[in-house]
Amino acid sequence: MGSRFEVDPEAAVSWVRAKLATFKEYDAMEAWWNANVAPMEGEFFPPDFADLVELYGKVEGTLKAS
Repeated sequence: MGSRFEVDPEAAVSWVRAKLATFKEYDAMEAWWNANVAPMEGEFFPPDFADLVELYGKVEGTLKAS
C-alpha cells in the first residue's frame, strides 16, 4: 500500500508531530486534527498513523489536564 502524499510520507509524519507540539488549547488541536489529519488517515502508512494517534492522545491528556 503506497501513499498519495505529494511530499515524503516521513516528512508528513514529522510535520504532524511538530504541529501537535505547538498547541496550547485542546479545542484548537482537535479542530486542526479533524480538519487536516483525520481525513488523510488512508494516506499514512498504518503504523505511522497509529503512532500519530498515540501522540495525539498524549497531547490531549496534557492539554486537558492543564
